[in-house]
Amino acid sequence: MHTIAKYGPEPDSIYFFSDYITDDGAFSVNGDPESRCREALETTVPFLMVSRIEPLLSTYERDARDIVPSIYSHVKVIGVTQTGIKTQISSSWTGLWDGAIDASMNTALGPFSDYWTGTNIDGTLYSENCSNWSDNTISAGATGLETSNTSSWINSVDSPCNNSFSLICVGY
Repeated sequence: MHTIAKYGPEPDSIYFFSDYITDDGAFSVNGDPESRCREALETTVPFLMVSRIEPLLSTYERDARDIVPSIYSHVKVIGVTQTGIKTQISSSWTGLWDGAIDASMNTALGPFSDYWTGTNIDGTLYSENCSNWSDNTISAGATGLETSNTSSWINSVDSPCNNSFSLICVGY
């Protein structure tokens, strides 16, 4: 009972989706990542039934791998396109951090660009994260490669924070 009260019922799937809008590493053009993910759910994938929505970003406050509570670490991860096509990305949330995924973001989310992550391949905060996603003039941020199903899906290159990349959202 305590688990349901604290986290809600176990989800059938954990979903990745996007608003398909690019922004700099401080998210200064199109709004903060949390608001963008809530809006993406409403406008891009309104058919998904999720109660929790977060950007797939590591921050000083939370590693990306901790977005989903550990009690749901066994739940499969599915990418969803704007047209509702669903593709399995990983057989479990834990499986995202083992160095390989089943389908690239380009395959799972449709035509896509590289995306901000600030995340090591194990799901922890990477040193390059645009000063916790607050500075687009100095430093760099880690990005994921949209065509990769190896560990570079989450950490491909360090890109200047004034470059524009997409954002992946997590819903469950």
